[in-house]
Amino acid sequence: MDILLFNMQWMIYNVVLAIIPVVLGFLMLKFRSKKLKITIGLVWFAFLPNTIYMLTDINHLLEQWNQVSNSYKPLLVFQYVSLMIFAVITFISAQYPFEKILKRDFKLGSIPRTIILIIVDFLVAFGVILGGIERVNSWQIVTDPKSVLQNISILFHSQAQVGLVIGFGGLFSVIYFSFHDRLIQISKRIKKTQ
Repeated sequence: MDILLFNMQWMIYNVVLAIIPVVLGFLMLKFRSKKLKITIGLVWFAFLPNTIYMLTDINHLLEQWNQVSNSYKPLLVFQYVSLMIFAVITFISAQYPFEKILKRDFKLGSIPRTIILIIVDFLVAFGVILGGIERVNSWQIVTDPKSVLQNISILFHSQAQVGLVIGFGGLFSVIYFSFHDRLIQISKRIKKTQ
């Protein structure tokens, strides 16, 4: 039971970090001022990896599996499945406003827009690996930029980490383009009922 309570603490923290880019994405979409949009966009971009990063937390399920009794294992699985679903939903929800901005404000066709979104997915993967392996947090870009640059250098000098960035970037693109149409349909249905 202690593990389940411990999980709730760090999972709630990660969920809050994942909600930040969702809110910022929709604020970016609402504001017309280019300076404000760029400022919000930079913060949005720094926090965007916090959404899909939660998928990497699945490794804790394997670590904790034998530490809980059989009666609590369904709750443990429920916690992680919920976190994984929330990771995908927040990732798509945070990136979708950016896609709308590309379409509305930059009048990009579907091919250039798709290429930009794929590039963003690979940059997000870079952020996920930077956070997951090098333990860099989003706010360190401001609070400790020297350390962030050192960790970026370390990442680029590791073939294994570069490979992970490429693999995760591909996975994140598949996730975004596979599920974003479904999420858009659901949001349109919700708007119609309001």
